[in-house]
Amino acid sequence: MIDNSIPSGLLTLPILRRVPGLRHGFTTRLSGTGRLEGEALARRIGLGRFPPVPLTQVHGDQIVVVREKPPRSPQTEADAVATDLRRTLLLIRTADCVPILLVDPDHGAIAACHAGWRGISLGIARIGVETLVREFRSAPARILAGIGPAIGECCYQVGEEVRESFHSNGQEPAEGEFLEDRDGRLRLNLRLAVVRQLRQAGVPGDRIQSLGLCTACHPDWFYSRRRDGAGPDRLHAFLAWES
Repeated sequence: MIDNSIPSGLLTLPILRRVPGLRHGFTTRLSGTGRLEGEALARRIGLGRFPPVPLTQVHGDQIVVVREKPPRSPQTEADAVATDLRRTLLLIRTADCVPILLVDPDHGAIAACHAGWRGISLGIARIGVETLVREFRSAPARILAGIGPAIGECCYQVGEEVRESFHSNGQEPAEGEFLEDRDGRLRLNLRLAVVRQLRQAGVPGDRIQSLGLCTACHPDWFYSRRRDGAGPDRLHAFLAWES
C-alpha cells in the first residue's frame, strides 16, 4: 500500500486516497522521520506549508477541537485533535499504539486519534466520532475511518489489570479482543477494540479500513516500543485538507 505519488516510505489507505483534496499517511522507518516533530516533520512529508497542531499525548481520552490557526506552543495535553480548517496538519505519534484517522467528506471535518490500551479503555475511538458529530454535525454513517500500523495481538501481551480496566470503564470487549494463549498469558487485539468502538459509534464496517500491519512483527518497517524498549524514534500518522 505504498503510494508512490508521495515521498517514499509513507503508507496510505485506499479508502482515504479516494477523498478529493485530502492528504494522509503513516510514516515508517524508511521515511526517515523517526525523530522529527512539528514543522520539521511537516516539511519532510511534503506539507511544510501546513501549520501542525501541537499535542502532548498522555494516553487519555481528551480531544482538542481546532477552529482557528493553531499556535506553535504551548502544547495541549490530549490524545486526539479535530478540525474543519483547510491546510492545517493533524499529527499523531505512535510506537505500537493505534493511530486512527477520521474523515467526514460531507462537512469537511477530520480527526486524528492516538489509541493505546488506556485510551481505548476510556473510549477514545468513540469519542473521536462523537466529537465530529457534536462539533461539525457529521453523520456517523458518512464518516470514513482509517487505522494505521499498530502492535498486533500476536505480540501484545498484557496483564489482567488491562481487561479489568476495560470493564471498569464500561467497555464490553467483543469476542477475540482478549485472547489467552496456551500458557495462560493474556493478549490484546487493539485494532479489533478500535473497530468495535467505531461501529458502536455508528461508523459502518465498510467505511472502516486498516493496514493490518503489526509494528512488532516488522522491524525493518516500524519502530516498536514493546519490541525495542523505550527510545526517541516514533511513527507518525498525519491528516490534512490540501484544499
